[in-house]
Amino acid sequence: MTTADTYRTYRITARPPHSPVRAAITWALTAVALARRERRGHCSKPLRQHLRSWRLGFFGPSYTLYELETHDPRDYLSDYEVLLRFPAVNDPFNPNVRNKLALSRALSLYGFRTPDVHGLLDRGLVRTLDGTAAAAPVMEWLERRLGIGERFVVKPAAEGQGRGIMFVSREPSGFSVNGVTAPRAVLAGLLEPLRAYLVTEFIQQAPYAAAIYPDAANTVRVLTVWDLETSRPFIAAAAHRFGTARGGPTDNFHSGWGGLSAAIDLETGVLGPAAMLSPEGRLVRPDRHPDTGAPIAGVRVERWRETVDTLLAIAARFPDTPSVGWDLVIARDGPCILEGNSPPQVAVWQVHRPLLTDPRVRSFYTAHGVIRR
Repeated sequence: MTTADTYRTYRITARPPHSPVRAAITWALTAVALARRERRGHCSKPLRQHLRSWRLGFFGPSYTLYELETHDPRDYLSDYEVLLRFPAVNDPFNPNVRNKLALSRALSLYGFRTPDVHGLLDRGLVRTLDGTAAAAPVMEWLERRLGIGERFVVKPAAEGQGRGIMFVSREPSGFSVNGVTAPRAVLAGLLEPLRAYLVTEFIQQAPYAAAIYPDAANTVRVLTVWDLETSRPFIAAAAHRFGTARGGPTDNFHSGWGGLSAAIDLETGVLGPAAMLSPEGRLVRPDRHPDTGAPIAGVRVERWRETVDTLLAIAARFPDTPSVGWDLVIARDGPCILEGNSPPQVAVWQVHRPLLTDPRVRSFYTAHGVIRR
């Protein structure tokens, strides 16, 4: 089950069940999703710790990342709260940010930069979004549109509709997917069954990020929340994710998938030490990238002030979704928004600092019923 599928399962529980039968089915699905997620967490620990983490509302990886043996769990948003209650914060407008195509169109109308969407891939056909061309078979379209030395991103348009992101490149010798050579027939077999996928441009990251790890699109994730007193959005937390050889071409951090997370100082844009789960499920905090040896702690994120101003301007235009985790790439010419996450995974921030130690954050999630302690 994908993360998006898990969210969709929990999304049901944000509303009161209409009958005892529906309630039983909902909680059965929830229990299965919890079990699968815990099994995939790559965290082995004594049964005593498992029982304590479950009682407190945390999965095994979060218990390790937050060091809850010594830290106060009341300062952290729990996995239970995020998955079962967080979706209601932006309800019923979650699709406005979760649907990548809808969000791209909205941001473009406001003048914010997003990756160009070249087409919609569905059941083997690519349709352009400007209505100027007829649908074309995906391989014919790629051979016509993807030039030598270029790269496209193929990703699901909405939650629960994909098997993950793919980076499709073309070299003189042929196509490759995620850096692995793919014969035409193999690539066709990967792409033709997909439904409701976007084909977008690949954004080149700024030199500082490429210097740390060049083999992944190293993204920034920023949490915006609305201040209840001023009725304006503010940035509650920010982290920079970096890929690793163990994690593949993406920079996934949560659940021990190999990626790194480094906290970003909100005022200066300077990175702190990274955090990651080791293959054995231990929390480690390297100052340097484990594969490249490049320093992470102390590196300044380029164009950070511009990024902050951009995100606050974007969040102000989405009062219907007052708490969103934004994914973006810092390019040479500024931030490029990739997607919005509602609800977001909070471990990428809380591994560095618990969110609820900020009174504004605690007040917001209390007012929206996420925290009921």
